[in-house]
Amino acid sequence: MEIEKYADLAYSRDHEQPEPWKFTRLRYTEESGSEWACDERKGMFYEASKFKLYKRSPLKFSPCVLLSKNYFNPTWSGARRIKNITMVLEWTPNTNKVEQLPDSTSEDPQVIQILDSTLDKLFQLFDANQNGTLDINELGQLIFAAFGVVPTETELIGSMASVGITNANKVKEITKEMTKKMLLGSKHRVSEKGRYFVALSLAEAETLRRIMHMRLGKHLFDEAYTTCALRCQSSNYDIFDSSLDFQEPQIYQRDLTQQIFSFLDCKTYYDTYQAKMLLKALQLNNQYERQSFFSSTISCRRRLVQSWKETPIREPLCLKSEWDSLLRSGQAIALRNALEKNGLAIEVAFKAFDSSQDGNLQIEELWFAMQWLGLEPTEEEVAEFMDVADEDDDGIISLKEFRDCIKHKIEDAGFKHLQTELISSTTSTTST
Repeated sequence: MEIEKYADLAYSRDHEQPEPWKFTRLRYTEESGSEWACDERKGMFYEASKFKLYKRSPLKFSPCVLLSKNYFNPTWSGARRIKNITMVLEWTPNTNKVEQLPDSTSEDPQVIQILDSTLDKLFQLFDANQNGTLDINELGQLIFAAFGVVPTETELIGSMASVGITNANKVKEITKEMTKKMLLGSKHRVSEKGRYFVALSLAEAETLRRIMHMRLGKHLFDEAYTTCALRCQSSNYDIFDSSLDFQEPQIYQRDLTQQIFSFLDCKTYYDTYQAKMLLKALQLNNQYERQSFFSSTISCRRRLVQSWKETPIREPLCLKSEWDSLLRSGQAIALRNALEKNGLAIEVAFKAFDSSQDGNLQIEELWFAMQWLGLEPTEEEVAEFMDVADEDDDGIISLKEFRDCIKHKIEDAGFKHLQTELISSTTSTTST
């Protein structure tokens, strides 16, 4: 039986009385803009990048993610219990001032250099013909490795067209430069400047909801183009209420902010896609900073003590960047493809590679397995694969760990008919 253990600290509740603020402060004006509402001293919100516990350091987050001072006030001193994040305000002060911007990481020279190196290795894994290009099926697997979702042929063609690849539906060989453009392109990582996501207290959310109901069928302010919606973080980020003319955000920005709030709420279980989004949100901070922040934050919640190293949040906390995750996902998919090509079931392959017959794979056995399957990994790549598969950090890979890593949460038929469907689509388009 597991026993719940809580940190024995003298938690303070001093000065935690709610501070009221006027609803009209959400309105945009030409004189003040919207930034003043997020002023650290005078505003009612502040950037999540300034959130920190007493005598602790903050993390860098997207500037569109804010916290209400009634949720957690950064000026509080002493140890504090942290409220769960239940309701989030999606707020656009002026819809006429919203600008679509690509993710800033796509312009970082260091990020691009890491991506170039990663793509060199991935093309070796996915390029079956070793001609320096990918076909549409191989591209689909690489896109899955990057974003955690299985793309349709229509989405792949759209990705190519969005980065300026002409006659995308007729392209049969995708080069490394084309792939790089798609991975960094705005189609997969666009956000909107001028749209904010704010963690609220329950009292604030209830009040805002009543006001929105009173303004049903009307704009929030007669003289301004302000819109907002209330999302429930504990209900898959669904919208509970929205104002007149509210427009849904970009999918990338919506999903990125959802995972940031899940992280601040100390959630430890994520699916593949969610974990990749969280890593994108956290990669501006080094691994030690992320781990220290998470450990100190979860200690201020009444949660069952469990090592985060045994949960899916391990990858976002331990990997350096999204490109490390891309490479590891690519290795797992390539290994699975090699097993299928050789007609080996995962359990049969594991038993064959386990030369010591102790029920586990040592790093030497893993290296031999990858060599035998034709993957030709470097020592560093074998060590990296070992690290990601070894979930409990005991230095060996069990059958369960091997199976979980190889299956990688992708449906067996995920790419099976992708090539055929694309050819059919291209043929019908050409004939018309």
